[in-house]
Amino acid sequence: MPRMSVDGAAAIVTGGASGIGEACARQLAELGAQVVIADLQEDRGQEVASEIKGAFVRCDVSSEADGAAAVEAAGRLGPLRVLVNSAGIGRAARTVDKNNLPMDQATFELVVRVNLLGTFNMLRQAAAAMAKTDPLADGARGVIVNMASVAAFEGQTGQAAYSASKGGIVGMTLPIARDLSAVGVRVNTVAPGLIDTPIYGSGEASEQFKAHLGASVLFPKRLGAAEELAFMVIECVTNPYINGETIRVDGGIRLPPKLGAAVSDAVLTERRGAVLLITLNRPEARNAINGAVSLSHGWAAQGRRLKPSPGRVDLGVPDAGYRLAVEDTVHGRIAFPVHDALG
Repeated sequence: MPRMSVDGAAAIVTGGASGIGEACARQLAELGAQVVIADLQEDRGQEVASEIKGAFVRCDVSSEADGAAAVEAAGRLGPLRVLVNSAGIGRAARTVDKNNLPMDQATFELVVRVNLLGTFNMLRQAAAAMAKTDPLADGARGVIVNMASVAAFEGQTGQAAYSASKGGIVGMTLPIARDLSAVGVRVNTVAPGLIDTPIYGSGEASEQFKAHLGASVLFPKRLGAAEELAFMVIECVTNPYINGETIRVDGGIRLPPKLGAAVSDAVLTERRGAVLLITLNRPEARNAINGAVSLSHGWAAQGRRLKPSPGRVDLGVPDAGYRLAVEDTVHGRIAFPVHDALG
């Protein structure tokens, strides 16, 4: 049985101007698809579309009119066979914050509107267009791949809105696949883990932070690449027997309540007035008796320097949210966040 061919067919990739969406768009184009980049990033979207010889449509995925415009643009390039729903946003907020104030309802609604309703809006309009195309040899007319997240299964502190939106995508995958089986359209969902995208920024501090996050991945111990997610999306598109599935692509990670809580190198274990007691878990840090420890707020190198005692550092500072930088003659400089185990 051959793979489903997308050569000469039209495809829509929402969020295709960057990150996972861009990687999917490029791989679809390499297979001969005529790709519509549907995104709000006009400059970058136009650039990617030009490079892959596709088209760009400015698109708010939650807008019926914008969704229709993207589907119409795809129809001008060829029969619409593929939709990749990769657009999404995240807004971290606790249900009740530290001041005992409730989360802003508008924050929750925005995330659900873009991630969940936006996915369904694009899906329903693309599926209707696919249903009108001539079927392929086995009766297939198209395939839709949605983007969820491992947060759909292991949502962390502050991810109520995001997890609800991604959980909704997972929950609707099978029933929509059953709905669309009548017209020969398959529906699958990919749930990424920690993926290296532009959201993490760039530079030395960013690379150190990403390395810290990657240490929590089972194997390989790094963040995933957007291209690796796109590999799975392409598999869901071209393998004609994958349908109604949600597939994790996460290196085996299972998220703790707070990212880094289970593997943190430094943990704030006690607060005595203005003094923070930080336990060092990394062996290099514990053994840095002859080195020095500096405390910095955010990414800026500022704060006190002092000699640590084995496995423990007492720092007279006003609050948490800091990073430690251990300077040791054997291991060099090692920077890592401090996890606040006190919440």
